[in-house]
Amino acid sequence: MEPNFFWIFLAICLLIAEALTLGIFILFFGLGALVTGLILYIVPLSFNSQIILFLTISVVTLLCMRNTMRSWLYGKKKAVTTDNVEDVLGRRAVVIDAIVPPKYGLVDMKGTNWKAESEKEISKDKTVEVIGRENLVLKVRELDTKDN
Repeated sequence: MEPNFFWIFLAICLLIAEALTLGIFILFFGLGALVTGLILYIVPLSFNSQIILFLTISVVTLLCMRNTMRSWLYGKKKAVTTDNVEDVLGRRAVVIDAIVPPKYGLVDMKGTNWKAESEKEISKDKTVEVIGRENLVLKVRELDTKDN
């Protein structure tokens, strides 16, 4: 088998392996083998020169194009989205563990338990309104009986 056919055969095998794994790593070695095979059509090289050419092309394309190819295939990384405080502002919850400042209490808002804090003490089973949020702690105020 002539060396250029070997390199092209190797390139085809590597590209098929890349298609099966989708890791965007083998692709560059497949491209290196393909280019090496094409260059051998034009210029006869010794075996050592072929290996050096193959490795050089593979590593250079890997270093230069991997991030570009990854973003092309998988899309750009999306920024981490954070939920807004406005999502909970004004909602009502029921105190299930009394809030005694400076300690947190526990409130139930639509079936989800949240840590809650308040400026004033709020006893169990009272209805509260969410007036703010800091991370996973709701800031609440007790609703007057006329606000219910």
